[in-house]
Amino acid sequence: MKTLDLIRQNMPSFTKKEALIAEYILNQDPVFVIQCTGEMIARNAKSSKSAFIRMCQKLGYEGFSEFKFALSREMVSNTNDENNEDEPQDSMKAITNFYARQLININQMISMNEVKALGKKIVHSRKVKIIGYNRTGLSAMQLRMRLSKIGVDCEAITDPVVMRDVGEILGSEDLCIIFSIKGLTDPYLDIVKNLHQKKCFFTLVTMTPKNQLVPYADQLFTLPYASRAHRDTFLDDQVIFFVFIEILLNEIAKIL
Repeated sequence: MKTLDLIRQNMPSFTKKEALIAEYILNQDPVFVIQCTGEMIARNAKSSKSAFIRMCQKLGYEGFSEFKFALSREMVSNTNDENNEDEPQDSMKAITNFYARQLININQMISMNEVKALGKKIVHSRKVKIIGYNRTGLSAMQLRMRLSKIGVDCEAITDPVVMRDVGEILGSEDLCIIFSIKGLTDPYLDIVKNLHQKKCFFTLVTMTPKNQLVPYADQLFTLPYASRAHRDTFLDDQVIFFVFIEILLNEIAKIL
């Protein structure tokens, strides 16, 4: 039996705290669950890590790691099954064609004038901080690395503890860019509230146009949500962020 079906079947046996986690997982994109830590899921579900471990054990897993591995394996299996059931094409063509369609959608979802405006802001800001966590931390690091290649000084921050200082040290001449698929990561909300008070320009690059950070954004880029578009498969969203970074870098190179 698949992991999510096991959760549904065992709901009556869960304690109140275990049920909070179970319901939270069932209401999320499975890819998001796989990308999260056990602590993040427990916190977001308003429960505890110990309750999460107990829930996993009731399902027959030793703990969160084994639970996540089983869910990941099922997602990969779903991908292969879909590829076999569709047109007679191999998995390589199925995945590359899917991503190609998602990348083409970027053309309709973002404005090049906005990309150019962000490029100018990056070049002319006193300080530039780029924030990402977990998977989007890779995107923050990629943008920092690519900017450094063309001589633009900036800092990528992927540690939630260090992130909390950002809202305190930036001001009206600075820029903060946050990569966040859903805008749920703690302490993003506290950071953007501080940025708003300090009149620091805040750019949000996301895949969810309605999230808690959007009202505070001075500039918003909404990109295709690849993993949600292919909900039952184990596909990642970083490809989309990386291509957006290359589009942005191309404009910055022109400015410089």
